[in-house]
Amino acid sequence: MTSGQGQHGDPQGQPPQWQQPGPPPYGQPGLPPWGYPPAPPGYPPAPPGYPPAPPGYGQPPPGYPPGYRPPPPEPKERPLLVRAGLGAFVVSIVLGVAGSVFSLANWDEYIARSVAQQPQFQDPEFQRSGIDPASFVEGLSTLFFVGSLVFAALYALFVWFAWRGHNWARIVLFVLGGLGIAGGLINLAGIGSSPFPFLTTLSLFSFVAVLTGVVLLARKPSSEWYAHEKWRRAMTP
Repeated sequence: MTSGQGQHGDPQGQPPQWQQPGPPPYGQPGLPPWGYPPAPPGYPPAPPGYPPAPPGYGQPPPGYPPGYRPPPPEPKERPLLVRAGLGAFVVSIVLGVAGSVFSLANWDEYIARSVAQQPQFQDPEFQRSGIDPASFVEGLSTLFFVGSLVFAALYALFVWFAWRGHNWARIVLFVLGGLGIAGGLINLAGIGSSPFPFLTTLSLFSFVAVLTGVVLLARKPSSEWYAHEKWRRAMTP
């Protein structure tokens, strides 16, 4: 050993060679050998004052071909609350379609009972107008049932997107569920009751299903799963 060298042959005052940091990105504290994974396309830029990316940013690990990207995060299993909440919305959709089918199967009686439930049709001024109450109710009922079928199809589409983990679809279900809950409370108050007791029962069960779905999807495990799915899609190329 010559003068000016340490025990292992290194110059005095310097750490041994095996402790010296290698070329970038090696030796960067807290970084893997290949640096940070590349940001997905369209990812927002770093905020002002954020430290710049270290040397070797986005480089593949040793031995991997150029252009290599790390695999995307693994999806998490849907929590029981998410599955049960979306299932409750599906039950509400099925009950609504069942009520429409029942009304169409008993269409004439449905129109007759609807006319009998409206006292304003017996008003002399309405009778002098020359409008047939049965035709008037039948036209409104037809528009209502066509609209309800279209609404059920859109409802099912939002449930499907929510099943795939899209948080915006869950928010839409919250809005639609709130409207359904408001309508259920009106029916419970006896306003606008259905002409058949069977339809009233279906509306009550649909109200309970929607309320259950909104509560379950608003719980913390459901919110955490939707947040994870949003992050996973952002990190997936």
